[in-house]
Amino acid sequence: MLVRVTRSACFSQGFIGADRTSYEGFVRRVFGDRADEVLAHYHWPATADQFTAAYLIGAIETHDFARRTRTYAYEFAHRSGPGLTPIPG
Repeated sequence: MLVRVTRSACFSQGFIGADRTSYEGFVRRVFGDRADEVLAHYHWPATADQFTAAYLIGAIETHDFARRTRTYAYEFAHRSGPGLTPIPG
């Protein structure tokens, strides 16, 4: 698996705008009995915004993939790049 990250963190674009309840529900569905352990490690911060769930889930997915298969990562570090471009739909 090849994972692309920015200097800031991993990112799961499909979760932009998800709230804490949606995030915790996702973790509980995916990890079942291990959900509390995952949520303790990737907890919801007091300074959450519309991108919090996307960053947390991106980090969880990357960590989980790396445990299961050979994983390579590269960093896109162009600090003045175009940034996040919302895609309708």
